[in-house]
Amino acid sequence: MIPLKNNEEGLDYSQYMPTPTAAASRNALAEAKAREMFDDPSVPYNNTEEFLIYLDIMANKAKKLQRQKLENRIAGVNKQTLLITISVDNSMNEAKTIDEMDEVMEQFKKSNYKWLKNAAYTYEFYSGRASTWNPHIHICSDKIGISASQIRQAIDRSPCRKKTKTYNTNVVCGTDDQHERYVRGEKQDSKESNTLKDNEFREKYKIKSYYNL
Repeated sequence: MIPLKNNEEGLDYSQYMPTPTAAASRNALAEAKAREMFDDPSVPYNNTEEFLIYLDIMANKAKKLQRQKLENRIAGVNKQTLLITISVDNSMNEAKTIDEMDEVMEQFKKSNYKWLKNAAYTYEFYSGRASTWNPHIHICSDKIGISASQIRQAIDRSPCRKKTKTYNTNVVCGTDDQHERYVRGEKQDSKESNTLKDNEFREKYKIKSYYNL
C-alpha cells in the first residue's frame, strides 16, 4: 500500500486505503458454519466481516459442488451428453443416401472436433407416425464445456455442411445414458414401427445398428 501524505493537492487517495481481508478468521468461520445462518440469502449481514464469511462459505460450497460433479462424471452418474441430429437430403435413392451418410461421418472424423468425445452414431431412415422416408444421423457424445447452440453453429459452418447434402442440424443436451440408449435403438413404443423399418433397411444394406466414432 502506498503511504498517505498530507492531502495538500486535494486529491482522492481512497483507492490506496486498505480493504478488509477476504479471508475470515478460523474461529469466526467455524462459528458461522456451526450456526448455518448464511444458508438463507434473506438473512441480513450485520457487518462487513459477516458478508466476507458468507462469501467464503459460498465459495467452499461451489468447490464441493464442482468436485461432486467431477466424481459423478467419473463414476458415470449424471453424466452430461449431447445428441446431435443431422438430416440428409431425402431425394436421393437408397444407395446414394448411404454413400452420402458415410461421407458426412468421414467429414466429422477429419474435423477432429474436441466436443466429439466418446462419440457413437447411428443411421436412421424413417420417422413420423407414417414411417416416412427421412434419412438422418444421430450422434451421441459427452458434453464438454460447449453449448448446444455453439455446436450447431460449428456444424453449419463446417466442411460437412458445405461438402454434403445435409440440412437441419439439431443439438440437445441430456444426462446419464439416455442419449446412448437412443442411439442404440432403445426408444419409446411410439417409435417402434420406425425402429423396425430401420432395422430391416440396415439388414438389407449390411449396416450396423450403431458405430463408435
